[in-house]
Amino acid sequence: MKTTKKVPPAVITIKADRRIKERAAEIAAASGLTLSHVLNAALRRYIRDESIAFLPVYELRPEIEAELAEDEKDAKAGRNLGTAVTTEKELDAYFDRLEKLSRR
Repeated sequence: MKTTKKVPPAVITIKADRRIKERAAEIAAASGLTLSHVLNAALRRYIRDESIAFLPVYELRPEIEAELAEDEKDAKAGRNLGTAVTTEKELDAYFDRLEKLSRR
């Protein structure tokens, strides 16, 4: 019978922004994990894939951010809200109106 010798864990010291480390630990704890579990999973995935994926961070242009903020204020105040569309016929009519407006 072949026995597998257990390898003792290694300690890795990294520098991280304190806020990032604390937030990551909070999220891990909410999932019933430790930050060590999360980092070990990330290391295993890195070994398996032999690559790391960096997701792009998209930022909206300032004018779009301002427009969205205004829309949010209007929605909270109950202003400038469209009517509910409940049938396919109403949806078609709505899109027809939008198409006519876009041609102006």
